[in-house]
Amino acid sequence: MKELSDHLFWDVDRAGIDLEHNAAWLAKRVLEHGRWADWQILVTQYGKPKLAELVTGLRSLQPTADQKRISSMWRSCWIISQSNR
Repeated sequence: MKELSDHLFWDVDRAGIDLEHNAAWLAKRVLEHGRWADWQILVTQYGKPKLAELVTGLRSLQPTADQKRISSMWRSCWIISQSNR
């Protein structure tokens, strides 16, 4: 995922990220520290239903995460997940 912002990988080697195995970690990292463009890349990669599943499975988010950004990113998936019920 070379398109994602470099700052998301300050503590890991991005080459070692497995997109399927580390999907939940990546979604959490983008929610906490990403930009809207990063979220859109994840939507393209995983699709909104899969992202909704990943995000609802997260135990927590950092308290310093920008709540407005998280809210708008999450809302974009939640609407899709509700329409699939």
